[in-house]
Amino acid sequence: MLYIVAVWIDREIARDWAEWMRDVHIPDVLETGCFKWCEMTRDENGDTAERDAYRMFYRAHSAESLAEYQEKYAAALQADHTSRY
Repeated sequence: MLYIVAVWIDREIARDWAEWMRDVHIPDVLETGCFKWCEMTRDENGDTAERDAYRMFYRAHSAESLAEYQEKYAAALQADHTSRY
């Protein structure tokens, strides 16, 4: 089961955001045990004049694992992201 997250981030903070995603957020998501891996990619076709586009591709172990993530973990992890950026 593939879980895809699309993000557009202001260019002036994009480098900090990308580092935080790689070093903190994605490892925290993977630590839930609901996903096998994650790949973060830059989506230059989705860029705007002010923002850079990224996509995170998370591979869940199963549909049940994805549901568990969404029910137990997603709100807190997304709140961390929102409060920082």
